[in-house]
Amino acid sequence: MNTDSYRGFTFDTFHPSSETSGKEAMRATRGRISLYVEVSEGELPTGWRLRDLLEYEINRLVEPTTLRHVDHLN
Repeated sequence: MNTDSYRGFTFDTFHPSSETSGKEAMRATRGRISLYVEVSEGELPTGWRLRDLLEYEINRLVEPTTLRHVDHLN
């Protein structure tokens, strides 16, 4: 399994506005679907990474009950 992808989503880090903002951000993309997460203040819970948050949201997104009325993803 490629560590740069998860359930068909690929990950990349970026700076949302300016290099001096100090924000951490990560994006997960699959086709036309993009999920973003950023930390602007404070810290993540102990042991969590931005990728962990995105994987959690991806799992919620592709949950079978969420996709009940979706014919095709992408």
